[in-house]
Amino acid sequence: MEVGRIKDLPGEESSDLKSLLENFGSTLTAVAFKPVEGYVSWPGFLKGYDGCCQQNLVSTRLRFLLLFVRSLKSQGKKSSSETSSDLDENLEGQVSSREFRDVLWLCWLMTFYKRLSNGIELPVVEPLVRGAFQDSEKVPLKDLYSWMLATIPSLGNVFVDYVQYCLFQVLSPQAFLLTLRSFFQDEDTEVKSGLSHLPGHLTPGRLWSLALALKDKTGDTLLSACLEDSITLLYRSPVHGKGMNRLWSQVEGYREAVLFLFSGMSAEDPSKTWLLAAVIPSGLENKSNFYGTSNSCLICLDPEFIVLHPTGKEKNYVYSHKTAPGGGYNSRPMPNGIGFGGSMENERIWISDDFSTVTLRHHAVDKTYQAGFILPYQQGYAPLCCQVLEVEVWGLGSKTAQERMATFQQREKLFAEQRRKVDLKAFGNWQDSPEKMMMDMVSNPNRPQREER
Repeated sequence: MEVGRIKDLPGEESSDLKSLLENFGSTLTAVAFKPVEGYVSWPGFLKGYDGCCQQNLVSTRLRFLLLFVRSLKSQGKKSSSETSSDLDENLEGQVSSREFRDVLWLCWLMTFYKRLSNGIELPVVEPLVRGAFQDSEKVPLKDLYSWMLATIPSLGNVFVDYVQYCLFQVLSPQAFLLTLRSFFQDEDTEVKSGLSHLPGHLTPGRLWSLALALKDKTGDTLLSACLEDSITLLYRSPVHGKGMNRLWSQVEGYREAVLFLFSGMSAEDPSKTWLLAAVIPSGLENKSNFYGTSNSCLICLDPEFIVLHPTGKEKNYVYSHKTAPGGGYNSRPMPNGIGFGGSMENERIWISDDFSTVTLRHHAVDKTYQAGFILPYQQGYAPLCCQVLEVEVWGLGSKTAQERMATFQQREKLFAEQRRKVDLKAFGNWQDSPEKMMMDMVSNPNRPQREER
């Protein structure tokens, strides 16, 4: 059987993805279900399914995925009649960055296998590769496994979900094996993600990477957004304008999880650009103190993929405040802007209220998020000041959240119009009002007053 037409498939010199697809089904059936003469018994089927899908530990699923891919690559060097049914249980040896890239692309194809369309567009996974290999060409398989477990633990779930998807299409072990063996073997099979033309910085590959990094319900929401196009752009600075006022006019009233993206460049070296993201499960709020939940997260999407989860020691997850106009005098005004981690006026990340600059501080000032630099070229204890290029806010909630936000904003608009209108009838006749009499007396108390009789 030949692999179906796949657009943008890397050449054989730079990638082994085509070979992986050719041997995917046969290798999986051999190492997991161990068929005898092309058939498998019910006990063997249940045992193989348990080994693939019923492992609840994330570490076990990732380990099985790496071991399976290693067997898959070794199978590509053999003929189909030499398929081995033994899975080496040791995480020994080295893995190259090119091989890891193929693993990510293979998992991407398994994620979008249900989205059959007119072609597939493989995502850009270089930030993930750079984050795992740190400019090295090869790393030990054990080190890669540890990095995946800490950074993208949900990658093993992609493999499990695909196997379960194939299982639910059939009613017998033999049909299940045929389904597995037909993975991208149909000449007319082409896959394409429906999120190929998202505006702004949120590409399908970045959205998928974020889904792999998050362990809670937010990760499932992002993965659903990849599959069902259920993500909404609430605010984008080049379109709606920069600044906190413009931001609140677009996101106020949205009470579900949001993805806050902001890009920038170094003030000293304009060639060093980056893209950071913050997951805010409770949505953005205009408050004078820190808020958020333990599901908040800080992520570097470019140039390297870096994830900083909460530590649980402090709860200074996110701060966002803009002083309302006409609020009166305050002897101790709260700072206007958006911050993450750290403490008041000493935040780990601080974005000015006009979205012009951002300050990145050393992790020593922060106990809310994990230690480590959020940017690969951030060094030392001195704060790193950068210029903000763009800011985006994506809503991760349902359509109900958008409807509630629209209702809230409409109600606030009506209140604002009512406050601007003055009902002159409510003041009565100014000439007969006590206020006019008092003002006349204050301005000229010796003026004779005419007594009405």
